[in-house]
Amino acid sequence: MKNYAKYIVAFAVVFAALGYFIVSSVSGEKIYYKEVSELVGDTTLEGKRGLRVSGKVTDTNFSMNKFERTATFDVTDAGGGVMTVTYNGEIPDAFEEGAEVVLEGTYDVSQNLFTAKKLMAKCPSKYEAEGEVHPDNVTKTPDDVAQN
Repeated sequence: MKNYAKYIVAFAVVFAALGYFIVSSVSGEKIYYKEVSELVGDTTLEGKRGLRVSGKVTDTNFSMNKFERTATFDVTDAGGGVMTVTYNGEIPDAFEEGAEVVLEGTYDVSQNLFTAKKLMAKCPSKYEAEGEVHPDNVTKTPDDVAQN
């Protein structure tokens, strides 16, 4: 009977350790995805890691140096929220004023400052549905679509 007790205790310890590692790894990987207007002023998310924000780069307060790999800019969204972003790292080619971006990093509510660790610029769509109105008010025809 004593041999069975040793095995039961050993299995219990192994399963408890595995359970602990699973729970701690899952809770540490939590990512919050917010729009700018949802994040601005939200003190519950201040300083949390794994914070992802999407928005549009404004033409005000836009500063970028591709050689030094730094950028400072404001981001806004349809809800009217605006926050300042600082970023140090590789700058995507599609990043420019007016670009849609997704940022990952931390937020400081008191300074309304998002420190981005990752910067992803959404590429503008090269494809338009047939019959859609072109931005220059030129209607695409089936022949135009076939030529592309």
